[in-house]
Amino acid sequence: MKSRAGDSAGITGEAARWLVRRDGGLDAAGQAEFARWCAADPRHAAAVAELERVWCALEGPARRERRELLRVELRGLQARRQRRWRRSGALAGVAVVLLAVAWWRPADSNRGPLPLPAPAAAFAGTARVLEPTRQRLPDGSVVELPPGAEIHPAFDAEERVVILRRGEAHFSVVRDPTRPFTVVAGSVRVRAVGTAFAVQLGRAEVEVVVTEGTVSVAPPAAAPGAEAPAGPAVATAGQRAVVPVASGAAEPVEAVRVLSAAELAERLAWRQPRIEFSETTLTEAIAWFNRRSAVRLRAADDGIAALRITGVFRADNTEGFVRALEATLGLRAEQRPGEIVLRRGTE
Repeated sequence: MKSRAGDSAGITGEAARWLVRRDGGLDAAGQAEFARWCAADPRHAAAVAELERVWCALEGPARRERRELLRVELRGLQARRQRRWRRSGALAGVAVVLLAVAWWRPADSNRGPLPLPAPAAAFAGTARVLEPTRQRLPDGSVVELPPGAEIHPAFDAEERVVILRRGEAHFSVVRDPTRPFTVVAGSVRVRAVGTAFAVQLGRAEVEVVVTEGTVSVAPPAAAPGAEAPAGPAVATAGQRAVVPVASGAAEPVEAVRVLSAAELAERLAWRQPRIEFSETTLTEAIAWFNRRSAVRLRAADDGIAALRITGVFRADNTEGFVRALEATLGLRAEQRPGEIVLRRGTE
C-alpha cells in the first residue's frame, strides 16, 4: 500500500500535468474531464489551488504560445521523478511543484553554424546555470533560441535570410545596409538592417517584439483574386506587432503597440539565465543566489540549511525563489536590512 506521502506526491504530479494542459488550452471535453478530476477528491482541488498559488508567485508563463516549452519541461519532470529523493515522499511532491512552475531547460545541443561556447555550470553535480542556446551566424549576427526552437540560415551575396521553422528566436543583427536581414516565419517576413528583435511562430499568429532599432513586418501575400492586405507595418524598440495566420488567408498586421518595461521583461524572460537545482541543499542554493543579488539570503539554522530542493528558477529573481520556498517548504522569510533570513513557518 502506498504511503500517504506517496499519495500526496502522486496527486501533486497529476495536478501539475492538468495545469500544463489547461495552460495550453482545453476543449470542452477536456474541461469536463478536469472538473471531474477536481471533484473526485478534495485533495485534488487543494493540490490545484496550491500549485496555482506557487505558479503565480514564480510569475509562471501563461501565454498559450509557450505550451510547447511547458511540455518540454513536463517531460523533464517525469524523468526526474524516477530518481529516489533523499528525503520523504512529501519532498518529492515539493520537487514536482517546483518543476511544474519552472522556467524552461535549454536545448540539448546547438544547431546551425558556429555555435557559441556553452555556459559553465555554477556547481558540479546538484546545480547548474542554464542559458538559451546561442549561435553566431555567418555575418556575425547572434541568435538566441529557447528549447524546441529551430532556424535555418539561408545567406547569399544579396540578402541575409533566416527561416524560423518553429518556436521563437531573438536576433541581434550586425548592421549591413547592402544586405538586409530577413526572418521568414511561415508566410510572414520580418526585415531589419541592424537591430535586435524577437520573432515567435505560433499556430494562430506570428509575433514580433523589437528590443533595439526598427523592423518592418510584412503580412502574408494575398491569394490570387483576393484583396491584398495592407503593406508592411513598422515597429520600433519597445513595440510589439502581431500577424494573424490561423485562417491561412492574407491578414493585415494587427495594430503595433508599445509594451511597458514590465511587459517587455516578462515577454523575453526566457533570455535570462536560470539555475537548475537537483536535490540541492538550501545552503548551495542560497550561495548561488547570493552571488548575484544585493540582498543576502541566510538560513536561520542548520536544519533549514540542509533541506534539499529540486527545480528551475530565474537567476535574477531572488524574491520569486523565496516565495516558492515559503509556499512549498513552509518557510517564513524575515526581512532585515540587506538580508532575508529563512525560518521555519512555526517559529
